[in-house]
Amino acid sequence: MYGSQDDCEGRIRGKSMKHYLILIFIVLLKTSLLWGALGWMRLSSVTDMLSGFAFKSTDFKVNGKYRLLRGINLGVGDVRWEETVYVDSITERMAEYRLKSGDVLIGLGRPWISEGTRVAIFDDSKETYLVQRVLRLREIGLLTSSFITFLLHSSLLSNSIGDKTTGISVPHISPGQVGNLF
Repeated sequence: MYGSQDDCEGRIRGKSMKHYLILIFIVLLKTSLLWGALGWMRLSSVTDMLSGFAFKSTDFKVNGKYRLLRGINLGVGDVRWEETVYVDSITERMAEYRLKSGDVLIGLGRPWISEGTRVAIFDDSKETYLVQRVLRLREIGLLTSSFITFLLHSSLLSNSIGDKTTGISVPHISPGQVGNLF
């Protein structure tokens, strides 16, 4: 009925330990066994969070030296570069807004669209800087970028803060609301 022992062991070996740990975590979370144990933990305590810099739109150029990632570039699971803007100079204080491959991005303005939650992993090597109304979450060891993305795409985000958005015609969420998840 279930196949031979070798067949079962082969199927187990084909999956990574990470895959099984994520499945176990989901089951425990759904059954609320883990919720109490992790109730003290916040997303902001297990990631490096940074909201984008307020670049002056008067400095935006169609072509330039430094690419900017704005909310309009963020889709559901992907980053779109059709409407890209650049700036010609970056100051020392703007350096921390440079994106790294593996950074998780979430749109703070209109986070939910018909396709889902505007969350994606930045996986580009081109020098790119984060603009306001986009939040960057960088893994610091406990959670991977893939798992952070999974959490933000799940109903956890919308159930936790969906009714607490601000904005009249376009809903907005804050970095603090995202950071307080868990």
